[in-house]
Amino acid sequence: MERYPHHAPSYPLALKHLLLHPTHWCPEQKFFYREHSHSYAEFIARVGKIANALRTLGVKPGDAVGVMDWDSHRYLEFFFAVPMCGAMLHTVNIRRRASRPRCNAGYPSA
Repeated sequence: MERYPHHAPSYPLALKHLLLHPTHWCPEQKFFYREHSHSYAEFIARVGKIANALRTLGVKPGDAVGVMDWDSHRYLEFFFAVPMCGAMLHTVNIRRRASRPRCNAGYPSA
């Protein structure tokens, strides 16, 4: 029995590679996320703008970035942009009662 199948990807399964692979092979392919659609090329451009904006704001590798949003296309973009600039994505549960998100946001390792 072979240890690895022949169809295994030849690149690391990191977020960056998972995003860049379809951008290279089918950049104009549309994908749908709820009511929004983007080509992979458009999506990676949007993710890159967010990552650059985060760096401009002073986010450094290893920093924790809290995201408070409903399940939206913006959330999906941050889901890729934050780790791609070396930071840790910390999702904050916005459904908690008013006194709790502040406590939750204070502990990104929890």
